[in-house]
Amino acid sequence: MLTQSWIQLDVGCDAGQAESLGALLMEAGALGIHEREQPDGPTLTAYFEHPIAEAHRLDVERILARFYCESFAWTVHKDDGWSTRWQEHFKPLEVGERLVICPSWESYEPKPAQKILRLDPGMAFGTGQHATTKGSLLLMERYLQPDTVVLDVGCGSGILSLAALLIGASHAVGVDIDADSITVALENAALNHLSESVEFSTTPIADVLGRYPLVLANIQAHILLPMAPLLVPRVQPQGTLLLSGILDTKRDIVVQTYLQRGCFLKDEYLEDGWFSLVFGVK
Repeated sequence: MLTQSWIQLDVGCDAGQAESLGALLMEAGALGIHEREQPDGPTLTAYFEHPIAEAHRLDVERILARFYCESFAWTVHKDDGWSTRWQEHFKPLEVGERLVICPSWESYEPKPAQKILRLDPGMAFGTGQHATTKGSLLLMERYLQPDTVVLDVGCGSGILSLAALLIGASHAVGVDIDADSITVALENAALNHLSESVEFSTTPIADVLGRYPLVLANIQAHILLPMAPLLVPRVQPQGTLLLSGILDTKRDIVVQTYLQRGCFLKDEYLEDGWFSLVFGVK
């Protein structure tokens, strides 16, 4: 478990607002969201990287103002118990027909066709619980061909790369701008005895060499849009590009952007206001 600091935002909201507000906070860069029921309504706790830029904080507070959320507080935390608090909310999760995401401290008896991915997400917030990761996993199971080499852009905890290996990929390359995420991803690869089949690094997408039959990018729409000129050339002709982390209000502009880059939409998955999209590349 990594030792570091993070920014915690606690905000009270109306019951009907929690889902939409949480989605917008994720879109604004929250690393994770937890909802707690209180006598006077739900409280959302959002986690952000520390330090947070003043302009970023003000952008988040403008979102709160749109929801008339006047009761909120920012606090800075060190990893002084986070490692046990988040474990309470992370239980084994069946995704699709072949995969179970299981925390390293839990036991699970798999069905004959299931593969278990043991995961300790650390501070990388990649557990499979969020709709964006779940959508990525479900669509990847649908489109991953046996012995495929996968590129995972914004790999986080390594969950998509490692899941791809368990369900048939021959090799995975994962990149992320966050060095702490790479540390967690490497630990998870070792935990699942997959270290020899995966490469994790902080290599910028512009410096990634080669083209891949399957490229994954579970990030956020405001990053996926300017990244299109870099992502599409990393996909082999007749290959597949799977994008996720797309709020429903941004779905159309993401589709339009990637269509203009020569992609065509093959499939999509929607859950809790978040889209995952599958494009073919000509």
